[in-house]
Amino acid sequence: MAEGMSSKEATLRELEDEARKDLGITNIGPSMTTEEAGKLGGYMVKKLIERGERAMSEESHQ
Repeated sequence: MAEGMSSKEATLRELEDEARKDLGITNIGPSMTTEEAGKLGGYMVKKLIERGERAMSEESHQ
């Protein structure tokens, strides 16, 4: 985790990096197309939901 970065920020950065690789997006920022931004956002939401469901499942099995 980068210095001064919270775990939440690190998680989001990790998701951005994963999404960029999986979706083939080379640049995240103001020069992104609307399509790229939509794909990135949708991918990140999907992954956050998966992580949340996994955490809830692990919690219920303890």
